[in-house]
Amino acid sequence: MLYSIVIITFLIQICVSNASHSSTIIFRRKESVSDPQNWVKIGKPPANQTISLRISLPQPGFSTLERHISEVSDPTHLRYGMYLSKEDVESIVSPPLDSVNAVNLWLGDNGIKERDCHRSPAGDWVKITIPVAQAERLLNTTYYIWKHTVDGDVLVRTLEYSLPPTVYSHVTHIQPTMMFARLRCQALTLF
Repeated sequence: MLYSIVIITFLIQICVSNASHSSTIIFRRKESVSDPQNWVKIGKPPANQTISLRISLPQPGFSTLERHISEVSDPTHLRYGMYLSKEDVESIVSPPLDSVNAVNLWLGDNGIKERDCHRSPAGDWVKITIPVAQAERLLNTTYYIWKHTVDGDVLVRTLEYSLPPTVYSHVTHIQPTMMFARLRCQALTLF
């Protein structure tokens, strides 16, 4: 009898353990970079500080768009001068419906409502603004505050991020996760 109770207890522990493991999401690293030159990590941002992320979806028709542009720009081509409308371009570069659906489901499962998703006209970019803590859970990463050692610019960035397998192939990249570039207006110099 005691032997049976021990066996049953052991089996229950295995079942509970397996149940908790099956709900664990396994992430795959999507992108990573080395420590950026001239930037120093100075701490963690507040968990409730917001960050805007731009999620890029695949554009399988981009090579088709390039072909169209080449044809309408070539004076020797039959389609020369037959430019595409804005709607035509958006249709060509729009992401596959399964990518849109996978990303929508992933965002929804992570508490991001459709009304909080701002999409490009072609639907190939989704912009969301969320608290840093939520972004860290979404991308299985840790954000830090970075300061430029030369001019003191400050950014919130990470050195890597990961995605669950359900959206891995449906997301091209997410910015500005690891982008340390500083875009500044340059004065025009005429020679």
